[in-house]
Amino acid sequence: MTLRQIEPVLLDGDLADWVETTAAKAGLTVPEYLAGLVEADRDSEAVDRASRLAAPVYQRWVDAGRPVDDGLGLGEVFGA
Repeated sequence: MTLRQIEPVLLDGDLADWVETTAAKAGLTVPEYLAGLVEADRDSEAVDRASRLAAPVYQRWVDAGRPVDDGLGLGEVFGA
């Protein structure tokens, strides 16, 4: 993994205070906290995309009368 710094972020004062407080409560620096938020957002987008792509196949499976009980959800499959 290659790390690189992105330009500093300007936030509204109240939001900046909240970010600093929340990061400190989590034991993280502000950059670590913000990087974690971006990573979580990227991961949730992947799960959403997978759900959209899998929906037609899943519907064909159900329409064919195949079992769906005791299956894994996409969140379980993708670790979300």
